[in-house]
Amino acid sequence: QPASVYGVAKDASRRLLAALCASHGVRLAWARIFFPFGAGESAARLVPSLIQALCGQAPPFGVHADQQRDFLHASDVAQALLHLLHSPAQGSYNIGSGMAVALAEIVRCLAGLLDADPDLVLRQPPARAADTARLVADTRKLRACGWQPRLSLQQGLALCVAGQAALLQTRGTTAPCL
Repeated sequence: QPASVYGVAKDASRRLLAALCASHGVRLAWARIFFPFGAGESAARLVPSLIQALCGQAPPFGVHADQQRDFLHASDVAQALLHLLHSPAQGSYNIGSGMAVALAEIVRCLAGLLDADPDLVLRQPPARAADTARLVADTRKLRACGWQPRLSLQQGLALCVAGQAALLQTRGTTAPCL
């Protein structure tokens, strides 16, 4: 039951594609991707913006530290989609880690990887209005098909930090903590 206009539009697309596929005898595996992060994402998204703030490249901003989300590295998202593509899967599948992580934990993990103070972010008032307290993918159906994420959250965040450092190096700049 979508709670937003955006969600209603996505569900309408799913229903339209399901009807179209059914009328042509084609199977449909619909992926609901939860909170992906990784190389190439917009600097405005949470992980890159936290890296910038913790390194002093952008002003610190607050997060709703207790909100829980299901983050999954983009490489694992891609592997899940490939897994569905090459399997007889049909229906809707949640693509996520299946684990709830508090935003404060994301901040602390990145701060640890960057040797930065997490309080730079955690002591700031939240920049956005409060959202749903907990959004976590139920991945039992996907896991029953044999898929498992390859990276832990910390491994994925470490890849993002390394990628940001490499990007700065190619531009001939550095950040204090990278």
